[in-house]
Amino acid sequence: IVEQLEHDSNAFVQGLTYAESTLWESNGLYGESTVRILDPDTAQVEKSVDMDPQVFGEGMAYYDGKLYQITWKSNKGFIYNATTLELIEEYEFHTTRNQGWGITWDPCQSEFVVTDGSANLHFWDKDTLEETRKIAVTRMNGQPAKELNEIEWYRGRILANVWFEDVLLVIDPATGTVEKEYDFRDLFPKDERKQLGCDVFNGISVSEDPDIIYVTGKKWDRMFKVRLLP
Repeated sequence: IVEQLEHDSNAFVQGLTYAESTLWESNGLYGESTVRILDPDTAQVEKSVDMDPQVFGEGMAYYDGKLYQITWKSNKGFIYNATTLELIEEYEFHTTRNQGWGITWDPCQSEFVVTDGSANLHFWDKDTLEETRKIAVTRMNGQPAKELNEIEWYRGRILANVWFEDVLLVIDPATGTVEKEYDFRDLFPKDERKQLGCDVFNGISVSEDPDIIYVTGKKWDRMFKVRLLP
């Protein structure tokens, strides 16, 4: 752990993304979903925009001055101006389960990568936002990596949260093989979280420092900067 920051405990975090010295956050729940700009040094909210109460915000990724957000069950996605958070465009999408959970931008392949709670990574064309292929992810024990949630591109690999598990998976996007699993059980133990009304571990983003990532959770009162050991 490099640093612990205060975080809005009302934020049901579904996605974190960082670029251009700015940290953005996408939060879920019907009637409570928001898109936010956070101070990358303090995690305090600098700007927040409420979403349509009929949609449930999920993951979000930054690409070329815009934020690309997905939603849970409505098959809708939204594109925002990353600076003003103004809604630019709405789009439809489809996945294995026809849900949206996590999304990240892969700068090496110039494409989006999306999860939907299944064991699949879905790859989207950056212009059409349509699926070009998908790949099944296998955990180190040989089992399918079910319930893949928030994801983040990091050093040529995909970091993934798993719903209701305090782990970060390191996935080779070319093969779907999980190369490493980081154990985060001691970061903010479940029994302590339960007492405070905090939910699951979810939310990953790169930071200004290439060795440090941000992690947090749904309705967590804290966010962490951590360094992943080799």
